[in-house]
Amino acid sequence: MDRTASPLGIIPALLQLSLVSAGIALVALMPPAQGNMVAIPLFSESRSAGMAALISAGARIERAGPIAGSLVLAADRDAILPEALKHGILLLPTSIAGCRTAGSIA
Repeated sequence: MDRTASPLGIIPALLQLSLVSAGIALVALMPPAQGNMVAIPLFSESRSAGMAALISAGARIERAGPIAGSLVLAADRDAILPEALKHGILLLPTSIAGCRTAGSIA
C-alpha cells in the first residue's frame, strides 16, 4: 500500500491547534472577575466618556495605567464589561499589562 502524505491532511490539525491557542490566549487575557484591571481606551473619543461610564458602572480609579491614557481600576468585571465594550475600552489583567504593585521594584 502506497501512503503518501497529502498536503491537505495537515489542515485539520492546524485548525485545531489554532483554536486551542486562541482559547488559551483568551483565558490569559481575561481580567479578573473582581479586583484590579487595566482599562485601555482604543479610540481617543472613548477616553473621557468611556472612563466616566466605567466609573458610573461601579469602577474605582486606583492609579494611572502603564500605557498613555490607561487607568488601573478596581471593579467588578461583569458590571463594567458592557460599558467597556460599548465605548471601545479594552480590559486587561494587571499582570499582563505590565503593572507592578505598590511595593514591587521595577
